[in-house]
Amino acid sequence: MLQNLEMPRDWWQYPEWLAAAHNRVRLLKVGGMLIYRAVTASTNDDARALALQGAPDGLVVLADEQTHGRGRLGRSWVAPAGTSLLLSVLYRCSIPLGHSSQLGMLTTLSALEGIESLFGIEAELKWPNDILLQSRKAGGILSELESAGERLRWAVVGLGLNVNSDFSGHPELADTAISLKDAVGSQVERGELLVAFLRALSRRYARFLAGEAPVAEWQSRLGTLGRQVVAEVGEETLSGLAEFATPEGTLFLRLEDGSRRELFAGDVRVRSQEPGALAVTPKGHDARSQEPGARS
Repeated sequence: MLQNLEMPRDWWQYPEWLAAAHNRVRLLKVGGMLIYRAVTASTNDDARALALQGAPDGLVVLADEQTHGRGRLGRSWVAPAGTSLLLSVLYRCSIPLGHSSQLGMLTTLSALEGIESLFGIEAELKWPNDILLQSRKAGGILSELESAGERLRWAVVGLGLNVNSDFSGHPELADTAISLKDAVGSQVERGELLVAFLRALSRRYARFLAGEAPVAEWQSRLGTLGRQVVAEVGEETLSGLAEFATPEGTLFLRLEDGSRRELFAGDVRVRSQEPGALAVTPKGHDARSQEPGARS
């Protein structure tokens, strides 16, 4: 039970917008048990600590502000206080470790469903885990897990969505980041979006536990597939066709010399010009240190 876990007292002191939203989702599988911090270092860190204490499946940790939010590759994360949905979901289900990536798929697909059902605008996914609006980043996820042999013990999937973010003070993000407010042209009620997301995720998670995989839908929503891309992987830059993504979440890239590479992680962007002659290029250290308000 949660009362046996070590948690600061203020984790149950919901602000008005969150209290109203939680009243509508308190019976859901995911988010029915929700804890809140006005400010925290990282919701993923909080959820992971609670997982280690035995917190239950479907627990959600949500914050208005993160002081050490992070994306992939250790990058910092730009998310002004009170402007985004910053949350982490704890999944505690004994599934084969190879299926654990599908929990991230469920999370991003539920975010897309929530956005599209509320606002009637089209969103898409960019491999490996970005949420795009108008070809710019509106959100993303960061997953962490613990295994027991070949089975999953628990997974924490952190989700960040730019809701009412203003990136005017970050000109370096102007061409790559977008908020829902920018996409729909008006201020967005975070509580409504949270409810739509948690309802979608609870339905999808129940179907997943019953044996329904989200892989085919996730693949169909990947705007990366079938396009010429540039992928930055470690110290290499790869150019080629993004052919397909596997149920485990990896991406197969057909390079310009005809060879194929399987990518487990990396930064991928659609090419803006015709393919060049070079398929693999040495790359220096990636010095970019900020991401536009969303885990990736």
